[in-house]
Amino acid sequence: MLRIFGDPLQSIYGVSTLKSARLSQERWNAIKATAVCEMLDFPHRWKDGCPRLGEWVISARKYLEKEEPIDLTGELPASVRVLTGDNLSASRTGYQLSKDHRRPIDDLIKNTDHLMILASQNDLVTSLSAFWGRRMPIWEGHTRDALAALVTILRHKAGDAEGLAAGMIAFVAGVATGFSNSSHGDRLLQEIREGCRRNTTGKPANIQAIARRIMEEPSHVGVAAALNLIHKFIENKDAGFDAIKVDHRVEFRDAIRLGQFSDADKGFSEI
Repeated sequence: MLRIFGDPLQSIYGVSTLKSARLSQERWNAIKATAVCEMLDFPHRWKDGCPRLGEWVISARKYLEKEEPIDLTGELPASVRVLTGDNLSASRTGYQLSKDHRRPIDDLIKNTDHLMILASQNDLVTSLSAFWGRRMPIWEGHTRDALAALVTILRHKAGDAEGLAAGMIAFVAGVATGFSNSSHGDRLLQEIREGCRRNTTGKPANIQAIARRIMEEPSHVGVAAALNLIHKFIENKDAGFDAIKVDHRVEFRDAIRLGQFSDADKGFSEI
């Protein structure tokens, strides 16, 4: 016997499109058609504090299931306050508000200890994090896209220091800002090609130290050691690393943990 508990409105899609949402809904309906299905229709979470809000959430779900908009202009529970802000960013995933629209939202953030921000896609979450100066930590859930790509590189490029370094550079660029090929990666690859023979100081010396970790052990262990060194440089605000900001901190730490396992795939599976 198999029991499944789930909510199609809380699905997470690798590619957030209406098509993927509909396909997911079709799969969910197909599963329900072959089983005994019960629906939870009482808002237990809100029963003690905001029962009216719970009723409103149940009502709003019905609109979402029919792909219809939720009316935020009509009668709302007393505990719900709607703040309007027009996104002025020219970028699809960017986030920017006018001063008048931003002020009440910033005031809300300054005066609360508990806050959760929901967004329609992962790219927008990153933009919102930058919008508030990274005061809001990103909850990464079980998503590890950059780490999964890194593990693939670790598997196929074992023994190839330059190939491993390229994969590590792409990983760090995917979970942090301020680290790219032009800022760090090109020099790191150059150091590996030249065997880290230059006498250097400051930022180049730090990059060379990272390259040495991979050259000394061109495997997932060496890459993990190199990532750990990058982490220390960022934490200490060492030369060339003081402007790097890690957005996906858990994923970054998980990549460092890979070095504790006999191979990267086993580590990724365990993590």
